[in-house]
Amino acid sequence: MDKKRAIAGIRLLDDPDAGVYSAVKKSLMEFGREVIPLLEKEWEGSLNPLLQERIEEIVKSINTVSVHADLMHWAESGEYDLLKGAWIIARINYPDLELEPLREKIRKISAQAWLELNENLTGLEKVRILNHILFKENQFYPNTSGFFAPQNGMINLALETGKCNPVMLGIIYIAVARELEMPVYGVALPNNFILAYLDPIMSALAFGDNNDNSILFYINPFNRGAVFGRPVIDQFLKHSKSEHHPEYYLPCKATTVILRLCENLQLSYNKSGYADKAKEIEELINILNDHIS
Repeated sequence: MDKKRAIAGIRLLDDPDAGVYSAVKKSLMEFGREVIPLLEKEWEGSLNPLLQERIEEIVKSINTVSVHADLMHWAESGEYDLLKGAWIIARINYPDLELEPLREKIRKISAQAWLELNENLTGLEKVRILNHILFKENQFYPNTSGFFAPQNGMINLALETGKCNPVMLGIIYIAVARELEMPVYGVALPNNFILAYLDPIMSALAFGDNNDNSILFYINPFNRGAVFGRPVIDQFLKHSKSEHHPEYYLPCKATTVILRLCENLQLSYNKSGYADKAKEIEELINILNDHIS
């Protein structure tokens, strides 16, 4: 970024001429996210309402373009990096949010579990250890009292406070598990989100001809990592009067997980009276839907 050029443009933002502002805005937006810290610094040092309003508008525009582009690239990549997907979504509210500090928090949690794991443990034993680290040692828990609070769906706040909605708990669980090379994936049930632990060898031994998906067992992150089998899903679908589609028993794509996160966020914002925020999330939902086949 040409810092001198950017600063020169910022100094023109209080020009009353709308044409000048339009040209300056276009020029600053070409710098992308790199110019946001300079804009925020100018905002903090100014008492000019017009300048502050214009800076807010430019920062929001730059951030929206950046988030949309990054989300499309992430969805097209096909990578199962849910932490990155959740980080992109959180940037709608936190433009300066960086990915690496979030990864470092996940690595620290993973390191706690790694000290207790060894290759002789069964999948169930590994999950019990991970449950202890997540729900006992690090105090992650479902925010049932504020279930529809939008902050439950922001990865940075969830890692900071431990308060999560079901999808965010699942994302954090998967992120930690994958650091430990544990084969845990998301499963998108109707109005619910669970996890699946895959082990082709052990599931074949356990279920024989009845096994066709390598799933050894399921995990409910919203119930402190409770482990259960396929019959519980059967019962859930029956109780909720949902059809028994095969995908309700199988791992879903990363894009489906982040789509579910966005759908929960949109609902939270609508219930909280933030229609503008709900509209922003709807744009992300549309991007994800375009990349789900």
